[in-house]
Amino acid sequence: MAPDDTSALDERYGRQLRAIREERGVTQAELVAQMQERGIRYMNTSTLSRIEAGTRPVRLTEAQVIGRIFQVSVDSMTSDFEEIALYESRARSARLRYMTFRDSVVMVTRSQLALEEYLPRLHEIRDSGIDKSLRDAVEHTIRNIEGYLQIDVAEEAAALRDETRAEEKPADTPAGRFLKARRRRAVYSPGSPFIFNMREDADDGEPEATP
Repeated sequence: MAPDDTSALDERYGRQLRAIREERGVTQAELVAQMQERGIRYMNTSTLSRIEAGTRPVRLTEAQVIGRIFQVSVDSMTSDFEEIALYESRARSARLRYMTFRDSVVMVTRSQLALEEYLPRLHEIRDSGIDKSLRDAVEHTIRNIEGYLQIDVAEEAAALRDETRAEEKPADTPAGRFLKARRRRAVYSPGSPFIFNMREDADDGEPEATP
């Protein structure tokens, strides 16, 4: 094989690796950790970045470990057809996620409008002389609703977008905490080793009143 062909394969493998890694929601640091656990102890993010850029050829043992992690064959990582199919799949997934996002905005807005209508009745019940335990429950519900109504969908979406672009080290903001919690509970694909435990009470950045 000519040197130019080798270089082209290295670049193709790197593009495929980065595309699959990002599609699964895996950071470079997380992939490096998985590779180290599987015996590639010298791997680091700098080397992985060079592999993805095609400037450092991937070794066979590295490619085999990466293949097991992502459940893909080594051959598929250098195939033109597989590369095009992957990009097409990512484009379809992105479109579906966009449609889901639009539906979610509509549903959140409708929920806010409906909950806003409930508040006067809840205030009426709270002030009607009910016993303390029921009053505390009503107060808790009112605080939760008021917290939910404070959510600005446009502002939240912009914050999540900005934090996602800097997701390697999310900031200590509601959006950043949501991304950290999402990463901890993420299951990137069926059978993938990238499964993280998360406490059920982990802070996901959403407003929640305490009783």
